[in-house]
Amino acid sequence: MKRVIQKIIYKRSVSFSGICLFFILTFLLIGLDARAANNNKNIVGPWDLEKYISGKKTPPKDIVIMIKGASVAPEGSSWWNFLVEKMYPAIEKALNGHIKIKWYGGGVLGDEADTIRKMRMKQLQILGVTNMGFTKMVPEMCVLELPFLFDWEPELVYAGKYTQVEYIFEKIEPIVDKLAKEHGYILGGFLETCFDGLGSREPIEKIEDLEKIKFWLWRGDRIREEINKAYGLKATPMELYDVAQAFSTGMIDSTITGMYVSIVLQWWPYLKYFSEYPIYGYESATILFDKRLFDQIVPFFDKWGHLYGIKDGNDFRIKFQEIWDTYCTQLRFIVRQDEAKARNRLIDEGIKEVVISDAELERFKDRILPLYDKLAGKKYPKFLLDEILKYREEYRTLKKEGKLNNNWYEKGIMPFGKMNDEWRL
Repeated sequence: MKRVIQKIIYKRSVSFSGICLFFILTFLLIGLDARAANNNKNIVGPWDLEKYISGKKTPPKDIVIMIKGASVAPEGSSWWNFLVEKMYPAIEKALNGHIKIKWYGGGVLGDEADTIRKMRMKQLQILGVTNMGFTKMVPEMCVLELPFLFDWEPELVYAGKYTQVEYIFEKIEPIVDKLAKEHGYILGGFLETCFDGLGSREPIEKIEDLEKIKFWLWRGDRIREEINKAYGLKATPMELYDVAQAFSTGMIDSTITGMYVSIVLQWWPYLKYFSEYPIYGYESATILFDKRLFDQIVPFFDKWGHLYGIKDGNDFRIKFQEIWDTYCTQLRFIVRQDEAKARNRLIDEGIKEVVISDAELERFKDRILPLYDKLAGKKYPKFLLDEILKYREEYRTLKKEGKLNNNWYEKGIMPFGKMNDEWRL
């Protein structure tokens, strides 16, 4: 059933009947999972806990709370494999099997806008989103989409080490968590998609080259239309899983992307060039929970946690969040290893990296940097931009003075193997 639905989603028509079929099959898929869960009467959804919280009924000792999440990351990708095979089993073990997470990947429940709507309808409780989804949920965070906001440090990124991104994210996390809560979400942690360069059929070496290409814009993006105007890009808005087809028909000939993303989404056969410098900025990935989920589970464990080896709701919250923090950090560096490997593979396949000269980079920046203040106060709060720029300068100073030593950079090293330190070809 899932494979059939995936095929329909990837090739879905924009016709009214196609849209109706898409939503019917979506609800059917969720319904099948719900019916399967109901075959075990002790598997419940988080919204079913109210009768145990406010009533006198005692929950079964072998209760399992089913939490559902989704992302556009395809099955088989590092994001999918790590979440499903590593993180979720760790959570289930730490909570003695009384929490189970069901994950829908690869856009099987639709694009990010679709899954956000499903969360608001209480069908999903966790979302993994890119910048695009993040800014639909927490609009202030579109500030992260500004090109040149983070310094490009390939010697660290390709080696899977801590970078300026980690430094800044650690500093602003309390602010982001507060903003997320104001919109009804809990920040689960920062993952990573990639640093965004441009993949294209023709080399992009100077600003004038941007005016000749047919570019993709994710439909509904909060500030990238402004970025495209500044660059002189002509973009066609569409959803993520329509991009490959748009390449095949010639509707577009270039896209914002990273090396690993272009392989996972099968865009790379349509591309001949990648920009060596990520002139389109940084693509975060973020895990967000529905705040209402915690509003149910925390009181439940406050009242009944002693039945399940969980002290109380706060004990649940701490264990849950500690695992997410640890594993989100690990996943960031796994994706960076994959980016280094993908880069080598694509170059072996004949794709060329285009090096933009320092003088041309300054011309690119001249187009973008005025947007920082222009969009502040309109698209994102100025204080948030100022905080990021403050910590960026702080990092640059510490790095210049040699105060970020190897121990700091190595915090990202994983226990299962050596990082790819030979990223230079």
